[in-house]
Amino acid sequence: QKDRVTFVQTVAELATRPQNIEPMQSAGVMALLRPLLLDNVPSIQQSAAIALGRLANYSDHLAEAVVSNEILPQLVYSLSEQNRFYKQAAAFVLRAVAKHSPPLAQAVVDSGALDS
Repeated sequence: QKDRVTFVQTVAELATRPQNIEPMQSAGVMALLRPLLLDNVPSIQQSAAIALGRLANYSDHLAEAVVSNEILPQLVYSLSEQNRFYKQAAAFVLRAVAKHSPPLAQAVVDSGALDS
């Protein structure tokens, strides 16, 4: 558990610096963050969502990667059973994806985000 917390917090911190984004994406960080959205530790879920939001916020290419990696349905699925901090982080991801283009905004709608 401690290692998962450290990993996800480090990724979230690294994602705040633009020079780190492309290397992290090349290393496959989205695929590593995705299962952490369903972790049994709420702080890990929240940090994973924040990291994904920061990545998606960076560029439309990374926002498309969030969509193509089927991350949106996982976020939406867990919204109903989470605390307000996770909900804020999930809303950040949805906003970061939707802001780039109409097709990405439609992907957010199609994921069921507006129904939650």
